[in-house]
Amino acid sequence: MDDTLVNQPAPARLRDSWLRSERYGVPPDEISPVFTDGFDTGSLLYDCATEVLAGLQATIANEPVALMVADRDGFVLARLCPDTTIRRSLDRVHLAPGFSYAEKNAGTNGLGLSLADRAPTLVRADQHYCTGLRRYTCAAAPVLGPVPPQLAGSVNLTTWSDASSGLLLALAQAAAGATSALMLARSRTSADAPRRLTRLESVERDEIVRCLAEPGMTMTRAAEELGIGRATLYRKIAYYRIAAR
Repeated sequence: MDDTLVNQPAPARLRDSWLRSERYGVPPDEISPVFTDGFDTGSLLYDCATEVLAGLQATIANEPVALMVADRDGFVLARLCPDTTIRRSLDRVHLAPGFSYAEKNAGTNGLGLSLADRAPTLVRADQHYCTGLRRYTCAAAPVLGPVPPQLAGSVNLTTWSDASSGLLLALAQAAAGATSALMLARSRTSADAPRRLTRLESVERDEIVRCLAEPGMTMTRAAEELGIGRATLYRKIAYYRIAAR
């Protein structure tokens, strides 16, 4: 941990995050988050969050703010940012779709800490663990999925560290709450509507049921055997109304 962090006063949550980042072995002078090209853009979280964030973006169109949604593992699913300067800057630190900004991958940051603590989070400038992120201020809030309430992901807003950030956390919380509410409404509509499966859907459903019924099967193993992501498997279980064990 560098002197900038050691010598500054900070809330306990931030200090705990710095210590975890150090234990994870995150290099303070390097930003190298995990990347995947298999992130789920067909999920309920993606659909609802991008709709909410598009509406928010329209109200702050002239502000240098990047709006993002990430899944529960910290992988950024979508980023809305019309400001080319900050967008290119974020590309250089890999705060972009496909990269995971979970705490264990990118150290202390708004998105990662909101997922780790499951709480709204504001991380300013030199409160970031990695020095390359100290030009930004990030505000993030967790998104809860439909019943039963569970962590689905996080909404994250990022701006320059010298920009006004007074409303940033409030905007992130409002967007996360609106996303959760929209997910719940759409899941109820989907559950109430009669669904007739196509022949291909019936085959897929039967294969998922067969796989899950194998002794000792876990969701992680089932997703691997079916060749899909775990988030996609959960979505298909809900879609086909499969009683997961």
